Amino acid sequence: MTNITYEQIVEKWNTKTIQERYKLCHELHIPSKHAEKNWKEFPDKHTDKIMSALHQELDDVDVRQEEFVNHNEQTNSPTLYEILGVSKHASDEEIKTSFRKQILKFHADKNNIDDADEFSKLLIEAKDVLTNHEKRLQYDRQIS
Repeated sequence: MTNITYEQIVEKWNTKTIQERYKLCHELHIPSKHAEKNWKEFPDKHTDKIMSALHQELDDVDVRQEEFVNHNEQTNSPTLYEILGVSKHASDEEIKTSFRKQILKFHADKNNIDDADEFSKLLIEAKDVLTNHEKRLQYDRQIS
C-alpha cells in the first residue's frame, strides 16, 4: 500500500457524489442517512470502515497510474501531456480546453475510428490526472 494521508481520505469522501456515498454506505452496511454528511459530521463508529474502503480506492488509483506509467515506459507510448497536446507546464485551463477539443474530435459518435472509445477513455484519464494537483505531481515524478 502507498502512503495515503488522512487528508486525502477526507478529501476523497467529501468529493464523492451523494450517489457514490450511498453506494459505499450500502456496501459497508452503514445506514444510508450518513451518505449526506460531510466527513466532520460522520459518526465515529463508522469512520474505520469508511477510511479503510477509501484508502483502498485511493491505493487502487495509485496502482493503476503506476501500471499506466510502467506500460508507457516499456512501449514508448506518448505521455499524458502528449495525448492532450499540451506542454508539461500547461495550466489547468489549458488542459481542460485541449481536452474538450480532443474529446469532440475523437468522439465515437463523430468518428469512424476503431479505437475511438479507448482513446476517449485515455483522454478522460489524462485530464483527470493532469488537473488533480496531487496526481499530477506523482505522475510527473514517475515519468521523470
